[in-house]
Amino acid sequence: MALKFKVVDRVLKIDPKNPKPYKRVEQLRTELINIDDLAREIAEDNTLAPFEVKGVLEKLVTTVIRHARYGHRVSLGDLGVIQPQIRSKGVKAGEEFSAAKHIRGIYPRFNPTKELREAFADVSLQQVTEDECKAPGGKKKPDHPAFDEPGKKPEEGGGGTGNAD
Repeated sequence: MALKFKVVDRVLKIDPKNPKPYKRVEQLRTELINIDDLAREIAEDNTLAPFEVKGVLEKLVTTVIRHARYGHRVSLGDLGVIQPQIRSKGVKAGEEFSAAKHIRGIYPRFNPTKELREAFADVSLQQVTEDECKAPGGKKKPDHPAFDEPGKKPEEGGGGTGNAD
């Protein structure tokens, strides 16, 4: 299935006297796969029940969060590494740095592995128009993979335009 996107017009307003129009890509949202969905899918391929897999996944999440909050880098195998990241304001040379004043916050940072990044290298893309993003009656379509037939590759009539190089 192809990742769907639309091209939208935006205006860069850094200088209010000289706004600069530009175009950018917005990816269309698709179906959200939650922990229950993952647990059921994983359970299909082994002897564990979905509730057992879900318990392990939930414990993984709490354990990763705990270690990251302690400042540890947590490797998730072929997925990547989660680590805490401190965000701060810059301070001019000669000025004193104050953590209370200049640190904006701490947030989780995910660094994917080379294998995960490469797994997305051949994902196909499909550009859709604003009209294709709307359901009958002018309302936006719900967030799900519209237009494609599940399980079909683009060359089988499931959409997609190939890689956008």
